[in-house]
Amino acid sequence: MLDLGTLLILVTTKHTPATMIVFVNEIHQHDERRSSAGNEPGEEPERLFAGDHHARLIDERVPCHIISRVFQGRHLLRPEPALNDLILGVVGRAQVLFPEVELFALAVMSNHLHAMARGPAHGLPFFIGYIKREISRRFGHRPDIDWPDGMWSPYIATALPTDESQIRCFKYIAAQGTKELLVERPQDWPGVQTVKASMLGRALRGAWLDATSYFRAQQAEARKRQPAPVRRADFLHTYEIKLSPLPAWAALDEETRRARVAALVAEICAEARAEREQRGQAALGAAAIMRVSRERRTALPKPPWFEKRKRMICWADPHAEEVRAYLRAYWDFQLAFKTASRRFKDGALDTVFPARAFRPSYRPPPPPASPSP
Repeated sequence: MLDLGTLLILVTTKHTPATMIVFVNEIHQHDERRSSAGNEPGEEPERLFAGDHHARLIDERVPCHIISRVFQGRHLLRPEPALNDLILGVVGRAQVLFPEVELFALAVMSNHLHAMARGPAHGLPFFIGYIKREISRRFGHRPDIDWPDGMWSPYIATALPTDESQIRCFKYIAAQGTKELLVERPQDWPGVQTVKASMLGRALRGAWLDATSYFRAQQAEARKRQPAPVRRADFLHTYEIKLSPLPAWAALDEETRRARVAALVAEICAEARAEREQRGQAALGAAAIMRVSRERRTALPKPPWFEKRKRMICWADPHAEEVRAYLRAYWDFQLAFKTASRRFKDGALDTVFPARAFRPSYRPPPPPASPSP
């Protein structure tokens, strides 16, 4: 049994051969160091985290694989040029607002998105939230979409602490649309897919509308006796997506990195071709993808690391030293957050929470009712 108190499960899948993955069981077995501190009197140490949600740990040194699903699996994000331009503009604007976040890869499918990014706890969650919120606001309010509420389910962030895990995740994101036999090559996906930019160095640009300034300009002109037309194009800003090199390839020159990406794409195409030949079917094609109804609902295929009733910490080899170090930091963080949270709920409002944690909000109780006269 490992002293890290985690359940290690070896999973082999068709798309990730011999992949070893670190899961967390619903009830954890804690080592002596963890079980000897932070428990209430009379509490069983091994049930410290039983049945609880874990506090999200965002480590600015470790890239994350991020998945977010569209509500009910609807194909609300079915690719089209206008939507692609909007998404790229929103992502570019998010990079301006949160420059501390590094984006390595992005693939936006019809009913979910994949991203690989790295950033601090005060930046990365807000970067993701901004992208999801702005897509919902700007695209969902279109008359032909008419989706007034949020489009998204909560996102999942999975740590990638090793070079091997980062390269494998990059390939997995690049394979979106191809491994499902929708298109023959990753670069053929009609939606937003950054693999072409990573492989060929082509710039990805999108337009972002400064809607606040646009609306204020319209209001100002409307108050005039002879209002002048307000051109929407004057409030559009073009942003170019900045893709950071994978930390695993940071020491390589740009030409070598592009060659590595091209090699991964060739592997993806070969694997998809073999799958199509085995099934005796052709790829669906971009035109058919763009004709799918937005009301269609499709359950997402389970990621390679998914297993029912398990929580996942990181998608990497559990025997790697980087993974062991990350798990030790992860459990130290969970223990510190759990201890601080209990003290906070008991009324100690000056409780100090661990670094990288979000302090819970607090609403003071209402004052006692004054006695009636």
